[in-house]
Amino acid sequence: ECTACLQRKDAGALAVKWHKNNVNVIAGYSNGCVREWNCDTQVREIGFVPGHSRRTNAVAYSPDCKRIVSVSADRDVRIWNVQTQQCDRKFKGHTGLGITDVRWTKKNQIVSVGTDTAIRIWDAETGICKDVLAGRSGLGVYDVAWSADGSKVAAGLRDRRG
Repeated sequence: ECTACLQRKDAGALAVKWHKNNVNVIAGYSNGCVREWNCDTQVREIGFVPGHSRRTNAVAYSPDCKRIVSVSADRDVRIWNVQTQQCDRKFKGHTGLGITDVRWTKKNQIVSVGTDTAIRIWDAETGICKDVLAGRSGLGVYDVAWSADGSKVAAGLRDRRG
């Protein structure tokens, strides 16, 4: 049963993630916007404008849900402050056609992946890229996940090697 429809007339939602309160959802849109919605009231709580310059491909909450990370076809990793509704940090480093996925760990690290086949691990506070894990040559990395303890990263590559 569909209980809420979070509509925008000017853009489609490409990425969504639940808040740990099971009420709010963040969404990344094809026009580069990032928004937080209250699903009980269907009211937009936060709208980050201007957002990315190209489509927002993935979004995630920080472990304390006070910040949001988003990635885009514009090759930016952005951290948004939920309270101030401002972009606190912008990280650059990916090349290619854009960043396809992002996750936040309890250790305050962010992992991002993209069409450049790089798996980048960032310090969320400083924006410094702590490590770059090279994916196989191919068509990019499209999904990423941290292990429960934050010590390992798994990535889904589109490399046609099975």
